Amino acid sequence: MENSLSLAKPQEALQVASTLQTFVTERKLTANIQGKNYPLVEAWQFAGSQLGLIPVVKEVKNLSNEFELKYESIVEVVRLTDGLVLSRGYAVCSIKNTQRNALTNTQSLQWLRLEP
Repeated sequence: MENSLSLAKPQEALQVASTLQTFVTERKLTANIQGKNYPLVEAWQFAGSQLGLIPVVKEVKNLSNEFELKYESIVEVVRLTDGLVLSRGYAVCSIKNTQRNALTNTQSLQWLRLEP
């Protein structure tokens, strides 16, 4: 993708940040969770598209039982120009996701950040 931006160049990184902030603000693409605003999936998809990256869902598992609705998913970030997998994310989401089980949520976030 010839027109994609690069974070390796500071000026382009600032351009990505500014474009993303405008897009997210205008479209109200954040969720307020316990007083903090977090970007919605659409905000991340837009950011990736500006860098020539797309999310590819590799796996979704239903881990639900009689007490809880729960899913696990694995998503890869793929560069459009050559199909290279740049990152992989893992998350478990549950109807019971509350501050009470913040450890599970934190573990999911760590997987998203740690797998290069």
